[in-house]
Amino acid sequence: MNVITTFSMPPVCAFDYKGDMQAIIDVAKELKYNSDGTNSKSQDKHVLDKLPELEAFCNECCLEYQREICGANSGITIQQSWVNINYTGDSAESHWHSNSYLSGVFYIASNAKDGSPIRFHSALRGFAYYPNEGRWGYDEDGEMNPYTSSTCDIASIPTKLLIFSSLLPHSVPLNVSKDARVSLSFNTTPTLPFGDENRLNRIT
Repeated sequence: MNVITTFSMPPVCAFDYKGDMQAIIDVAKELKYNSDGTNSKSQDKHVLDKLPELEAFCNECCLEYQREICGANSGITIQQSWVNINYTGDSAESHWHSNSYLSGVFYIASNAKDGSPIRFHSALRGFAYYPNEGRWGYDEDGEMNPYTSSTCDIASIPTKLLIFSSLLPHSVPLNVSKDARVSLSFNTTPTLPFGDENRLNRIT
């Protein structure tokens, strides 16, 4: 059988941060937070301004994602960045990030085994029938099948950065661990100017 790839959801790419985690933890502890009843967000919406080493890392990873996945070489501008805390019993409903190109989440603290993952949701529905008796979307060995699954969970592991299309819906399931799940999220836009004058999509 020859598999011919047609269309696909933009992938999530993971990167490993090798810098000073203690400096990031210290900044997260000093921030003030507001709770909406499901989780807590920092009042400061430009946290990466306080963390230039991490900001540079996030920017470089976004550029690599753009180059390798999107086939583009425009610069990347990080817009808002904030810290989220999911305490035991907290969660976050499915959402996507408007007015953004690429989004990222960097894990500061979490129980890598029992802490809430990030859950990505697919709008693609490739098949109408469910012939398997087992769990739809998973192979017999329990591995997720990307052609039939509608969700994908990725563990929240400290020092990991995940970058993905801002249009990709995602959520955070209930945190059942005893540890707080602390992450830094950010949004981006391409650096102006970008687009093509001849294709009439130039933005300056």
